[in-house]
Amino acid sequence: MFHPTLRTLGWTGCLALGAVAAGFAAPRILDDRAAVGPTLLAAESVNGAVLTTIVTAVLALVGGLVMARIINGAAGLFGSGLVVACVAWRCADSSAWALGGGTALGLAVECGLAALLTGGLAAAVLRARPLSDVEPTEDGRRPAILASPEAAKMLAACMVAIPVAWILARSMETGQTIFAATLAGVVAGLAARIASPHVQPVAAFVGVPLAGAVGAVAVSLMAMEGRTPEAALRAAELPGLLSVMPLDWAAGTLLGVPMGLGWARTFLHHEDTPAAVAAGS
Repeated sequence: MFHPTLRTLGWTGCLALGAVAAGFAAPRILDDRAAVGPTLLAAESVNGAVLTTIVTAVLALVGGLVMARIINGAAGLFGSGLVVACVAWRCADSSAWALGGGTALGLAVECGLAALLTGGLAAAVLRARPLSDVEPTEDGRRPAILASPEAAKMLAACMVAIPVAWILARSMETGQTIFAATLAGVVAGLAARIASPHVQPVAAFVGVPLAGAVGAVAVSLMAMEGRTPEAALRAAELPGLLSVMPLDWAAGTLLGVPMGLGWARTFLHHEDTPAAVAAGS
């Protein structure tokens, strides 16, 4: 067990890494209106968007691995989320995306890229420090983290993030959309762990941004009446779900899913086998 002071320094370090990532990103992902673009695909500089993605991923991984070493894998992924959230907070809100000609399809594509980011971070951090309370199935199997029926159930359970974010995203302000994505991540993490408790939850970190992609396409078909996001914004009728940008989904996934996983522990029964006791000690 590490001293609480070291934990505090670790969390502070994650925020410092986030500040570095945000400072690096700001001049490199400007859109055609000279705003810090809310989506990487809207950036005028492709090289800048790629560099921003790489630097953010590396710094988030560093923060995640450090916190995983100090506390556990879930805390590590929350630390990664702090880094990504700093970058998301620095970006413009969804009005810049809509006024810049953004489309729901483009939003869905970038949510898919966000799923690669969050899934990659989860795979790396949980490989370094797996969750100790994930036990094998009754027949002793340890399912594959993505290519297994258990992982598929976890992905499906993450779709609950769509209605949660849709209900909570009442404003286009960046802080509010990160909050909506985070609470959606909490609920999705809870549902995913209950649905599939015997697999390391990498699929949950992939599933929440994918829910954002599915939701963006669905709401554009159901609620936009053939209008562009810009037209809907000018009519003050842009659906709240389209206010949650891909970086918001990435940050909300990494911040919220670990909390949902922890919450789910209160609903799950764990066998007191010698292996489980040793893992938890």
